[in-house]
Amino acid sequence: MRAPAADPLPTVSALRWWEARWFAALLLVAATIPLWSVPLPPLTDLPGHIGRFHIAHAITTSRLIARHWAYHWMPVGNLGADIAVQALATWLPIERAAWLVVAAIPPLWIGGLLLVSRESGGHPSPFAALALPLAYGFPFQNGFVNFMLSAGLAFYALALWIALGRRGRIALRAMLFVPLAALVWLAHGSGWALLVTAAFGADVARARGRDSTWPAALLRAGIGVAPMLPLPLIAILPAHGEHAAMRWDWIAKVGWPVMLLRERWIVWDVAGALLLLAAIGIA
Repeated sequence: MRAPAADPLPTVSALRWWEARWFAALLLVAATIPLWSVPLPPLTDLPGHIGRFHIAHAITTSRLIARHWAYHWMPVGNLGADIAVQALATWLPIERAAWLVVAAIPPLWIGGLLLVSRESGGHPSPFAALALPLAYGFPFQNGFVNFMLSAGLAFYALALWIALGRRGRIALRAMLFVPLAALVWLAHGSGWALLVTAAFGADVARARGRDSTWPAALLRAGIGVAPMLPLPLIAILPAHGEHAAMRWDWIAKVGWPVMLLRERWIVWDVAGALLLLAAIGIA
C-alpha cells in the first residue's frame, strides 16, 4: 500500500526578516535577558523546588539530611526539571544548575513555537509573535518549572508530528511517539495532555483540508494519537489499590484565560490576555 503523497508547503518568494535564522536566534537570546542579573529566578514556587533538588542530590552523602528525609524516585509525570538539575548537579552547585534549567525554559518555548509555526504553514508566521510572551506567562511566574519544561518539549514533539504527517510517514510517527509522548509525560503530565490535544487538532485540520468530513477527520485523528495514550495512562493508574482523590475547581478555571499573562498589574495583564484571545477569535 502506497503512502499518501506529502502535503505541499506554501512557497515563499523572498525571505522576510521575521523568517530569518538570525532573528530566531536573537529572540532565543533575548528570552533569557530578564534572568541575567539574578542569582536565582524570582519565581514563587522555585525555592521549594530547589529544596527538593538539594535533598535528592545530597541525601546519599549527608547524614543530617538522611536522618530527616527519605527520597524515592518513581515514574511520575512531574520530573522534568528534577532530572535535568540532577544531571547538571554532577558539575554545578544545585542553585546554579536550577538557574540554568529555568533560564532555558523561555527560549525552549520560543524555539518550539517558531518550529510549530513553520511546520504548520511552511514558514514562521509573524502572528506567532503574539504567542511568545506566554513563555513568561503566569505558570512561569509561579515557578511551575516542570509544567513549563514539559510544555516546551511538547512544542518540539508537535512540530515533528506535523512534519511526519505532512510527509505521509504515519507508521514511523506512530512508533516514534510511543516513547516521545512518554518522555514528555515524564517531564509533566500537562505537557503530554497538550501534545495529545494539539496533535489531534493538527490532524483534524489536515484531514479537513483534504476535504474529509468532520466524522472522518475526527476518527482519523483519534486513531492517529492513540499510540501516545497507553504508557502515561497506565502510569497514572492507582498502584496497589491506593487512590488519591483529585478535585477540580471549575469556577477557578473559568478565570484562567484572563490570567495567562498575570504578573502584578491587573489592567495590563488582563488587556494582554484579551488581546491574545481576540487574535484567536479573529483567526
